[in-house]
This record gives sequence, structure tokens and C-alpha cells, in this order.
Amino acid sequence: MLKKLAIYTLFLIGVDFFINLVINFIQHNAGSVIITSVILRAVCILVFFPFVGIVISTLVKVKGNSALLIITTLTVYALFPVVIYLLKSNNKSLPEVYIDLHVQFNLFAVVFLPYLLASVICILMSNRLRLF
Repeated sequence: MLKKLAIYTLFLIGVDFFINLVINFIQHNAGSVIITSVILRAVCILVFFPFVGIVISTLVKVKGNSALLIITTLTVYALFPVVIYLLKSNNKSLPEVYIDLHVQFNLFAVVFLPYLLASVICILMSNRLRLF
């Protein structure tokens, strides 16, 4: 299970990086925004996805491993704004950060859209390749 989760996580990071770079180039974002986005994504996915996947797999007995991947994906999705809130030095509260990231399209496209698209692609590919 751990080996499969590690392979899936690396596959997710690769697809996420590619989609993230494409979206950043389409939006003509500065290089510093792209580098910050890549580092944030790498840390969030590498740290949270395996940890959350292991915790969810031990706590929740779900039928089918696709359900495990979907629950883990949604949990990591919810943790992205927490990491951004902890890294930013402004006067916004955590709920305001959540709202801003979902209401402002440019922020949503940079933070969440690549992760959501990569997650859908990786879940479909893992089902197709019988990874889980």
C-alpha cells in the first residue's frame, strides 16, 4: 500500500507541476510567482498526501481504493488554504483566505485548478492502470 501511495504521489506531483506551469504561462505570471507556486505545491503534496492517505486508510474502511484517493484528495484540497494562511503575513483570517482563494479566479486558477485537474487525471489513470 505504501509503495503504491508513493508512486501515485509522485505521479500526481508530475502532472500537477505540468498543469501548473501551463496555467502560469497562460496567465503571464512572473517567474517568482511560478517558483513560489511550485515550491508550495511540492511541499503540500509531498508532505500532506502520503500522511493523509495513510491516516485515512487506517481510520476509514472504504470499499475500493478510488474512494480512498478521492477522500485524500479532498482533504489535501482543504489543507492548501491553511498552508497559505500560515505562510502569508497579512491581517486576513483563515475564513477570509478560504473565500479569497475560491472567489478570485486568478488565485483559484493558480492554487486549486492545477491540483484538481491533476487529481482527476491521476485517479482516472490509476484506475486504468490498476495501480490501486
